Amino acid sequence: MKKMTILLLLVLLLCINSGCGWIRWNGHSQLGNTTDSTSDPGSVSSEPSGGENLGYPALDALPEADLEGVTLALTTHHKADFDDDSGDLYSVALSARTAAVQDKYHVGIAVVEKEPAAIYAELQDSIAKGEYFSDLVAIPLSWYGRFAADGLLAPLSDWSAVDLDKPYYADTDALYWQGAPYGVIGAASARAKYAYCVYFNEALAQEAKIDLYGMAADGNWTWDVFLSLLEGRYDAGVACASREELINCLFTSSGLSYTTLADGARYGSAVGEPTEGVIERAKRIFEEGAFADAENPAGFFAGGGCLFYIGTVSESYSLNDMPDSYGVLPLPCLAEGDEYASYVSGDMPVLCIPAGAAASEHAGLILEAYSAASYETIDNAYLSWQMAYCLRDNRSAQMIKRIGSSMKYDFAYLFGPHEPAVADATYGAVQSAVTGRKTHEELYQAAEADFLAFVGEP
Repeated sequence: MKKMTILLLLVLLLCINSGCGWIRWNGHSQLGNTTDSTSDPGSVSSEPSGGENLGYPALDALPEADLEGVTLALTTHHKADFDDDSGDLYSVALSARTAAVQDKYHVGIAVVEKEPAAIYAELQDSIAKGEYFSDLVAIPLSWYGRFAADGLLAPLSDWSAVDLDKPYYADTDALYWQGAPYGVIGAASARAKYAYCVYFNEALAQEAKIDLYGMAADGNWTWDVFLSLLEGRYDAGVACASREELINCLFTSSGLSYTTLADGARYGSAVGEPTEGVIERAKRIFEEGAFADAENPAGFFAGGGCLFYIGTVSESYSLNDMPDSYGVLPLPCLAEGDEYASYVSGDMPVLCIPAGAAASEHAGLILEAYSAASYETIDNAYLSWQMAYCLRDNRSAQMIKRIGSSMKYDFAYLFGPHEPAVADATYGAVQSAVTGRKTHEELYQAAEADFLAFVGEP
């Protein structure tokens, strides 16, 4: 059974990387580095090889070291990202990656699952007592800001084994706080899994004679086009988990940032005409009845209730029983020719090193090993899983690869979930301007003082 799983993974990867071809968007790459992968995660075993593993060239290229069987701890909010025995294509690749890291350095890795709040509290206590907690922690993106701001994470630049100039650290991989990197994303999970996309009902699109894939490939898939498809043509044309989530997707995919980096300090900057344009577009969706306020938005879409559903790529699995075929698109851009940008779920795991004595001296080595072992393997394995179990056509797979390489998040999304001063001045102000009566400028001005006090004025 294991050989058949590995063989299927190999065949799907060969299809993705050679026979299908990837769309080149707008003549240039997206946010973050884009690499058309050619490595083969299907060639690795889910067990330690006992020798050189040709499935992980970036890992193999790291300096050799023998940790003599020591057991290290990795504490995470989602154990399956590192140790999954469910046996499908993606889980085999995740478990094989951990096995490859163990084999490389003759080390054991104990993966421990805890709730994010428990990780925070126990790590904070360990640091205060000068005690060991865990060599690595994988925390949700929505918690990263709180961990970093409260001094619970070690700057990755303090670890000689971590080299952020390596090609396997994409632009969207390293996360910073006050000028220093404290976490990486690509070493924890497939990027595309937690990115948002637009699902569309292919039967309804064909009835309207709309070539949505062609629009996306040509760089013409914009929010104005999206709105024109909703207005006067479909009742409740788009479903999403919440109004706030839809607004976040609209703002992020429009290429705007809530904050700007200047002179080493971040400050509120999302006030002006571009933001007002986004707010106006969002208001049109809600005021004209195009938003499907359904109890089960994905189910409403799957039942043919609307043309579009906006959710994470991972939600494709919930659409397996959908009678009509569906397609996958990136979130629309603001204007023709703009880069597509993907809003990211706060559940996306970030791999970090605990501060002080809470981690052992080997933490940097293992974080680098996970990053190297993930390069050109985990993202491809996830695409293979999507093609094997979820997607209805190859064009959707092409879109998902690009969506995963176009993630966008800024200071507001990293620190806002646990800092009201940040949330109120950034995405909270935009959401309230769309759904309430006050203007965005009024809302921002009311929150500006507390926000600048938190971040420090430039």
